[in-house]
Amino acid sequence: MGGLAAKIDADMKKVGLVIATADLLIGITALHLDYAIGTRNVRHFKMIPGLKVLPL
Repeated sequence: MGGLAAKIDADMKKVGLVIATADLLIGITALHLDYAIGTRNVRHFKMIPGLKVLPL
């Protein structure tokens, strides 16, 4: 999982986007477990490719 988080973080930084480390780790964990994320912070989590995000 750590490798995927590092890759996503690096890809985002290349295009000038930043996601909080905690949000990235939560999102990667959910992705790994095939879970969706229910959040009010849709903007950050939508940056994680393949993650299912449910707005609250």
